Amino acid sequence: TVVHKPFRLEKFMKKEGAELDDLDAKLKPGGASLLHRAIRRCEISVVEELLVKEEFTRVNARDRAGQTALHTACTARQRECATILLNSEKFQAVYKKDLEGRNPLHYLACWGDEPVAKLLLSHERFRRRHIETEDIFGYTPISLAADCGHTKIVEAIQEALTAKEGDDDEEEPDEEPSRPASPEAAAPAEGDLGEAEATPALEVRAETEPS
Repeated sequence: TVVHKPFRLEKFMKKEGAELDDLDAKLKPGGASLLHRAIRRCEISVVEELLVKEEFTRVNARDRAGQTALHTACTARQRECATILLNSEKFQAVYKKDLEGRNPLHYLACWGDEPVAKLLLSHERFRRRHIETEDIFGYTPISLAADCGHTKIVEAIQEALTAKEGDDDEEEPDEEPSRPASPEAAAPAEGDLGEAEATPALEVRAETEPS
């Protein structure tokens, strides 16, 4: 259920156990920002409130799985939240990769959301090299879209690759997410919301193969 009511931020922070004067709180156990968690809980108005708060500086932050708020929107299939982020001037981390080497387009390719995929592909910060990024399993967004049968996504990616030919002349370094000290530190606690609960690429491929 999408919750879209005005001025819910304070109540939301209390529910999440965050101090009211700490908009940049890291929520346990996964190190999520308030923005990650608001998206996960479908709190649309909280997302919008956070994006206009000057005191909120973790707009582009990653959780302990290396995922940004846009990763969360895509893995949780929150189209409205993803659209809000992509249209926000404050959100710049459109191409960042998580610890599995995936940017948000990998997850959109599995999900099959054509409108959000096209919006991401048209973003000025999302370059050709980001479209062609391989995750740690060797899968690109277009290969995942093809395996999942999302032909419209495949076509949108092909069109974007053509349109963005040569757009990587001005290189901007793709900062890698920092890895936690141990695998246990990276994993959300059992029973938690799990900011990084996206389906692994190998599982997506396996599910789409004929029996």
